[in-house]
Amino acid sequence: MNVTATLVHEALGHGVAAAFFGAHIVHVSSVDLAYDERGVGAVPNRIIAAAGPLANLIAGWIVIVLADRIPLAAPVARYAAWLFGHVNLFVAGGYALALSFANFGDMHAIVRGLAAPVAWQIVLTLIGAAISFYALFHGVRSLMPFLGDQADRVRRCVLLTLVPYLTMAFVAITAGALNPDSPMLIVISAGASSLGGNAFLAWMPYWLRAGHVWQAEPLGVPRSPLVVGLAVVALLFDYIALAPGFPR
Repeated sequence: MNVTATLVHEALGHGVAAAFFGAHIVHVSSVDLAYDERGVGAVPNRIIAAAGPLANLIAGWIVIVLADRIPLAAPVARYAAWLFGHVNLFVAGGYALALSFANFGDMHAIVRGLAAPVAWQIVLTLIGAAISFYALFHGVRSLMPFLGDQADRVRRCVLLTLVPYLTMAFVAITAGALNPDSPMLIVISAGASSLGGNAFLAWMPYWLRAGHVWQAEPLGVPRSPLVVGLAVVALLFDYIALAPGFPR
């Protein structure tokens, strides 16, 4: 999920926008999309910066809508869509919520040079908070079929949220360490986006309410050889190609 969300952000978001404006793209990696900013104007640069989080927002919203339509008889597909959709929403919201006042990153590139930048930073922070809390509450509610009754649902929720959160953070940071351009990208992009942006995913077990109870037998998420195979391919692609950046 981390690899695909990164591709949505860097390649589908920043990359497509940069190509649209005719910018020379240097490389795309797991932590950045490098392009020649001198080849485009100030407004296109802001649009390119905004395109990354916007791509995550659009992809996440589309997938969570589709996830609710996946039948309960296909729990692996339903959970995979649930996780992918909400991770993308958390990435989009987290950038604006946590980094609007930072002196680096996409939000800084959006507000840089604007009149009344502090006002824009406040607006972006509020937008980020709205997206993040919407994804949190929707995520808890739509995860109910997997959690079951009052007695066991916290343990199930931890397995379905905290475990992938820690796994994605580990993959993002270790892959970010392979980027040859700047060690700071490990902290700024990989660490901030994975540990910070997805933090709401880890908090979901604490937001369960007494009224949130699935009366039927909870859905299991059986091990799928197809999913395991796709995960291995994604990890190899991440560490071998995406982490150091391509083309090189």
